[in-house]
Amino acid sequence: TVMDALVAGAIRADLDQPDDLPDSELFQKHLRRVTVRRDQLDIELKPQRGDGDAAPAKRLTIAFTPNGPRRKGVTHRPASQSTIDPETRETLLQAIARARRWMSSLLAGECASFEDIAASENLAERYVRRVAVLACLSPRIIGAIDNGTAPGDLTLSRLTQALPHGWRDQEALLGFA
Repeated sequence: TVMDALVAGAIRADLDQPDDLPDSELFQKHLRRVTVRRDQLDIELKPQRGDGDAAPAKRLTIAFTPNGPRRKGVTHRPASQSTIDPETRETLLQAIARARRWMSSLLAGECASFEDIAASENLAERYVRRVAVLACLSPRIIGAIDNGTAPGDLTLSRLTQALPHGWRDQEALLGFA
């Protein structure tokens, strides 16, 4: 990772260690602890031979700014993208078709529950429940996705989170009003 490379570089520079020594060995031999702070990394080194047992651990500080929290399973697009990209469009259309197929199966009695659907499609029941709401998506939103004019920040995750039941409410929530 980026942080590992920064820590290894700081240790190598401070202790004059060779570049061919693998980072894992360098860390095992010299590193006691790394503390990540908002704007820096605090590196605590193990006392080296000849430092004596009573010698305090050596500390290094290097500037570091974390990239921010990662969001599980979601790729965020830059805000400058005004309309949906073809890959996301296709993903959403497939999810909508799948949700409609699942709801039709339930209503026709072909399956008894979301649990049955999840088992038959080798999916998590939670995923099936979350995506199933797309069967009741506003036709106006579906049309915008289909013709590629939906907003660029529209993703499957955003579309399925707390989707209201009413079509007007859905459209207002997603900026179609």
